[in-house]
Amino acid sequence: EMRLIDAIELAGGFLTEADSVGLNLSLRLQDQMVIYVPLIGEEPKFEEVDREENVKQKDQNSEVEAKLNINQAGANELQTLTGIGAKKAQMIVEYRQENGSFQSIEDLKKISGIGEKIFEGLKEQITVG
Repeated sequence: EMRLIDAIELAGGFLTEADSVGLNLSLRLQDQMVIYVPLIGEEPKFEEVDREENVKQKDQNSEVEAKLNINQAGANELQTLTGIGAKKAQMIVEYRQENGSFQSIEDLKKISGIGEKIFEGLKEQITVG
């Protein structure tokens, strides 16, 4: 039941040069998760690996179409979604940090600038599971 922020605090907190902006601090940790905190100005090294692992977990039976989990995706991953640029991706990350995980994909419409039109364009690409 531990969240990412709990693990970071147990580890002594963020380094002064750590870039925590793209992290979902309310993310519930799971066994064998890998969390990488980049330095300010550094490109995340493990984002593609994490995305691939997410796809593998979701598609274990090859019948499930891989969708991006908006509760776990970093800002760079969120920008791969239809209609989501850097600013909206950052707003999604900040919303999670302030309010916790999204309970349904429809909750994404609570983000300023994500209306029905944008939501319709990306709803088939996302999940909260």
